[in-house]
Amino acid sequence: MLLHAFIPASRANGPGLRSAVFFQGCTLVCHNCFNPDSHPFSGADVTIPALAERVLQAHKEHGTEGVTFSGGEPMQRAPALLELIGTLRQMASGKFISASTQGMYQYKETQPAPRRRIMRDLGGPLTVMPPSKSEV
Repeated sequence: MLLHAFIPASRANGPGLRSAVFFQGCTLVCHNCFNPDSHPFSGADVTIPALAERVLQAHKEHGTEGVTFSGGEPMQRAPALLELIGTLRQMASGKFISASTQGMYQYKETQPAPRRRIMRDLGGPLTVMPPSKSEV
């Protein structure tokens, strides 16, 4: 999968102490995007197991409580996101993984089926920040 950045432990990217995985690639061009360098669909290609291992290592070293998926736009990379969530669940025996996506996208551009599948595969809630009124 294309990775923009990985932060092992952060309190600024979701509730509690979390790892942050920044996907590379986004076509939404949101007004006031804080991470425009993550828009091109090119960059560092990492394997899902290697990234999952980094997330789990951060949990061991820092006591992280979960992982935030941001970007870019993780929902535009739904197959990779689903595979990463599944790999984390397997490797962690489902004991610590919770997730939120900081992705801002217009509802008219979302596809509900992938979102429902991601929520089902998470086994819990997926927090999605709603678009501001200026973005709808």
